[in-house]
Amino acid sequence: MERKLVLKQDIVKALKEAGVQQGQTIMVHTSLSSLGYVCGGAQPVIEALLECVGEEGTIMMPTQSWKNLDPSAGVHWEEPQEWWQTIRENWPAYDKDITPTNTMGVVAEMFRKWPGTLRSDHPARSVAACGILDRTS
Repeated sequence: MERKLVLKQDIVKALKEAGVQQGQTIMVHTSLSSLGYVCGGAQPVIEALLECVGEEGTIMMPTQSWKNLDPSAGVHWEEPQEWWQTIRENWPAYDKDITPTNTMGVVAEMFRKWPGTLRSDHPARSVAACGILDRTS
């Protein structure tokens, strides 16, 4: 399979063809490398998503940091069990502003730091959102 050169306008067109519209709230999980060669990397993907939903819409992405779970949950499967207590005692506490995502990809990692984006407080299964976050007011 031949890789494709993908520009921001290609992403906008594809999103619109998929039915993404102004004012929508959408949850996005993406693999940048699966899109082809995206000129500019993660940034144009995020810009295209935000452009498609507009100022009245919201983009959400999983920004999970599941390695914050206890080693007994299987998240440190590659480490010997005799290390688990040391891991428990020394693993940095979750901080939604600095804790990186685990295996969520470069788009989600950039999105969690995007201006105006908020990240939830869950230490392992967080979500980041940007847009109209309170529709009750």
